[in-house]
Amino acid sequence: TYFNVPYVKNISERFRYCVRDLDVRLSYTGINTLRKFIKVGKDCLLNDSRSNIVYKINC
Repeated sequence: TYFNVPYVKNISERFRYCVRDLDVRLSYTGINTLRKFIKVGKDCLLNDSRSNIVYKINC
């Protein structure tokens, strides 16, 4: 069995020591990833730029 757990210094080593007798393989991931720091999204439009746009047509 494989488990992916976040790496936390000292705690990860203790956890690995606790499960060493079990049939478990551990892999570690970093807590700080670029995905948390870099947010790519749509640019916000100013209210003046939203004129002459149809949002909904009632039939």
